[in-house]
Amino acid sequence: MNKILSHCIILLHCIVIFSVIIIVALTSCVPGYKNLLVSCTQENGIFEIGSFFLLLSISLYCFYTLYMIRKKKAYKNSPAMLKYVIFIIFIWILSFIAAFEEISWGQHFLEFQSGDFFTHHNHQKETNLHNLISPVLFGFIINASVYCIFIFIPIFIKFNKFDKVFKNYLNTIKIFTPSISNILIFCFAFSLQAYFIYETYSDTAALIIALILMVILIFKKKEYKNLINILHLLIIISAFIFL
Repeated sequence: MNKILSHCIILLHCIVIFSVIIIVALTSCVPGYKNLLVSCTQENGIFEIGSFFLLLSISLYCFYTLYMIRKKKAYKNSPAMLKYVIFIIFIWILSFIAAFEEISWGQHFLEFQSGDFFTHHNHQKETNLHNLISPVLFGFIINASVYCIFIFIPIFIKFNKFDKVFKNYLNTIKIFTPSISNILIFCFAFSLQAYFIYETYSDTAALIIALILMVILIFKKKEYKNLINILHLLIIISAFIFL
C-alpha cells in the first residue's frame, strides 16, 4: 500500500511539474496564450480547484489512517503511537478546514451571499476565515510556517544538526520529518511566483537559502545523492530561474 501510494505521489508531482512548466511557457512565449496563467490562477481557476481536491484528499487519507489505527487498536499501550495519532488528527482537521477555506465553504460554486459579519470584516467579502486578516500578514504566516516546518527544520535534521539539542526527542521528530522528495516538492511549490520584487524579497531569500542547503545536503550525504534527487533539484532551480 505504501509503495503504491509513493509511486502515485511521484507520478502526480511529475504531472504537476510539467503542467505548470507548459502553462508558464505558453503564457510567456506564445502570443495567443498570454492570459492562460491568469485564468488558471484566478478565483475558481484550475489551481484553486486542484488545491481544494489535494487538501481534501489529504484529509480523507488521514481519516482512513485513523480508522485503520482504531480498527487494529494499534495506539493502545503505545505512547509513540499516541503521539502519531494526535499528529494525524491535527493534519486531518487542518487539511479539511484549509480545503473548504480555499473555496469559501462552497460560496464560489453555490453563489450564496456572505453574512453581515463577513461583508464588513472580510477583505474579499467572502465567507472564509483567512481573509479576515491582512493578505500580506496571512501570506507571511503561511510561508514562514511551511518553510520552517517542511523545509528548514527537516533539512537540518537530515544534516544531523539536532542530535545534541533534541537527543531524547529526535526519534519522535523523525517520524514526522518529510522525505527529501517531499522537501523538494515544497521547494518547487515556492518557486512558482515572481521574485526579486519588493513584495517577495523575503520569499526570494528563503528559497535561495533552501536550494543552497538542498544542494549541499544531496551532494554531501551519500544516501541522498542519486539521479532522481539531482534531476528533481535541477528542475526546481530551472523553474526558479525561468520565472
